[in-house]
Amino acid sequence: MRQLRTRIVLLGLIPYMLQNTFQSFLVTAERPQLGLYVTIAAGVTNIVLDTLFVASL
Repeated sequence: MRQLRTRIVLLGLIPYMLQNTFQSFLVTAERPQLGLYVTIAAGVTNIVLDTLFVASL
C-alpha cells in the first residue's frame, strides 16, 4: 500500500513541476490568462481528487 501511494505522489509531482516551470514561459509569451486557467484547473482537480481519495479511506 505504501509503494502505491509513493508512486501516485511521484507521478503527481511531474505535472506539478511542469506547471511551475512553464508558468513563467506563459507570462513571457504574453499569455498570463492561460497560466491562470491552468492553475485554477489544477486546484479544482486537486480538491476533487483529494475528496475522492480521502473519502475512500
